[in-house]
Formats: sequence, structure tokens, C-alpha cells
Amino acid sequence: VNLVNIGNLAKESLPVSLQEIMQNISGWVVILLILSQSDYKEVGLFNVILQIMMIFLFIPGVMKNVVLSYLSSCNYSIKIGMYINIFSVLLVGIFLFIFSDYVFSLYGKEVHFIASYIPLIVIICLIISVCNIYVQKMISMRDNWRVFYSRLGRDIILYLTFILIVIFDFCNNVILAVLLAYIISNFIYLLLTRYQVKKYR
Repeated sequence: VNLVNIGNLAKESLPVSLQEIMQNISGWVVILLILSQSDYKEVGLFNVILQIMMIFLFIPGVMKNVVLSYLSSCNYSIKIGMYINIFSVLLVGIFLFIFSDYVFSLYGKEVHFIASYIPLIVIICLIISVCNIYVQKMISMRDNWRVFYSRLGRDIILYLTFILIVIFDFCNNVILAVLLAYIISNFIYLLLTRYQVKKYR
């Protein structure tokens, strides 16, 4: 067994593992923040929104491994990946807008008003889908630690933004406060990843 190879493997895989752990912790912290200002009903509504976001990000998520393999071989254009992701998110957005009554009726009458959040959800998913391209580029450049620290910064900004929105009473709606915090934190994350790709490629 080559200890050098094992060390290199651990060095590259550790930040990826930490990102997965951090993702679970982040979801837990967001739920605690919602509960600090509301109740489990709002948590349930937030979970519905997360499911809707998963629908939006399904195609960009499937594209992740394809994008990474092409970026690693330097035969893939970042712009093409962005166009595909943006188009897929907008396509799902149009579908949900047209069939929102039916889709949200599956969750019950109490969540029907979530349809009004679709524009904000689309904005969040557009930012995330574009950001994923830059993240995959960073991974192909073996910048796993920079990806980890960037995601950690994004999550911290998410928590702080939500807290500031609540403290200064920018809105009385907890779900809206969370969505605004997601938009701000992910937009900053997008700018940060784009800057790092431009700087270190």
C-alpha cells in the first residue's frame, strides 16, 4: 500500500466529505432558525418548498457528473453548461406556473399559497444552477478545499442574513425571510466561486 497515494486520496476526499456533512448540518440549522420564529407548520411549508426546489434542480443535478467529466478533460464550455441549466430551470418554472393549481393541490389546501413564492424559488434555483457549474469547474481543478470554505461561508451568510432580516423586521413572514436569505447568500456564493474560477484557472 502506497502511503503517499492514501494521503493524497484522503486530502482530496476529506473536503468533499465535510461538504456532505455540512449540507446536513445546514438544513438542521435552518429548521432551528425557523422554529425560533415560528412553529412546525412553517417547517412543513419550508419542506414543501425544498421539494419544489429539488424538482427545479433535478436536471442540473443530473448534469453534475457529466459537467465534471467534460471540465476535467477541458472540452466543455462553462457557458454551454450554464445555458443548459438555466433553460431547464426556466422550463420547469413555466410548467409549475401553468400547472401550479394541480401541483400544489397534491400537498393540500393549506400550502396552496406557496405558488406565490414560485418567482423567488426560480431566482434561487437559477443562481444555484449557475453556481454549480463554477463549483464543478473548481472541483475539476482540484480546488476541493476552496469549495468547502466557500460553501461554509455561504451557509454562515445564510444564517446571519436570516437573523438580520428578523432582528430589523424587514418582513413578518418567516418563509419569505428564509427565501430572501437564500437568494442573498447564494448570490454572494456565485460571485465568490466565479471570482475563484477566473483567478485560479
